[in-house]
Amino acid sequence: REPKYCPYAELTMFTSFRAKLTAIVGTAAFAFLVLIVVSSASTRQVSQQLGDIRDRFLPKMELGPQLEAQYEQLRRGLQDAGAARDGDALENTRDQYDAVLQRLSAAHGVIDEADAAALRGAVQEYYESGYDISRRMIEGETGEDLVSAMSSMQARQNRATLLLEQA
Repeated sequence: REPKYCPYAELTMFTSFRAKLTAIVGTAAFAFLVLIVVSSASTRQVSQQLGDIRDRFLPKMELGPQLEAQYEQLRRGLQDAGAARDGDALENTRDQYDAVLQRLSAAHGVIDEADAAALRGAVQEYYESGYDISRRMIEGETGEDLVSAMSSMQARQNRATLLLEQA
C-alpha cells in the first residue's frame, strides 16, 4: 500500500534541510570566531615575550661583554701597575674602577638589583684589595703578609668574576 500524499511533508523536509544548513554554517562561523580569538591571544602573548626579550635580554647580552672587558681592563691595570712599580698607573686604575661602577649603575633594569648590589660589592672588595697590594708592591714590600694578602685578593677576584658571569 502506498503512503498518502501530504503537502506539508515537503515543507517540513525543506525546513529541516534549511535548519541543517544553517546549523552547519553557524558551527563553522563559531569555529572561525574561536580561531580568531585564540590567534589574537597567542599573538598578544608572543608580542609580550618579544618585548621582554627586546627590553631585558638583548641589553643584558650587550652589557655582559662590556662589563667583562672593563673588569678585565681594571684587573690588568692593577697587575701591571704593581709589576711595573708605577704609582701613576695605579692611580689611573681609579678611572677604570669608576667606569665599571658606572656601567653597573647604568644596568638598572637589566640586572636584578640584588645581583647588581652583590656584584658592586664584590668588585669594590676586589679593587680595594688589589689596589692595596699593588701599592704595597710599589713601595717594595715583600714577605708572607703580602703573599697572604695576594691569596685573599685572588679569592675576592674569583668571587667578583663568578658574580660577573652570573649577572
